Amino acid sequence: MGRLKICIPPHHLNFLNPHSIKILTERTGLKVLQVATPGKLDIDILSSNVNLIKDRFLKTLVKYASDTDKLKWQKLISDSGCSSHMMICCQKQ
Repeated sequence: MGRLKICIPPHHLNFLNPHSIKILTERTGLKVLQVATPGKLDIDILSSNVNLIKDRFLKTLVKYASDTDKLKWQKLISDSGCSSHMMICCQKQ
């Protein structure tokens, strides 16, 4: 029996983003104190599922980039607020 794929990268990444999560939380009466996307697994998830990737650029990136370059890409994803892992700190108003 094959491994069950619950998500096919990169299409599962970031259903919400830092901007949309602020709108959602503020509508529910919460004040956003901090939003961070410190994720570390985005490139690893893509690398582990390279055969499922349809996008030619992403497929080439994960197949041929060095480990150092993959770390740089992950840092860019995280620093730009685009990581699939997001932490939000809110306060009730």
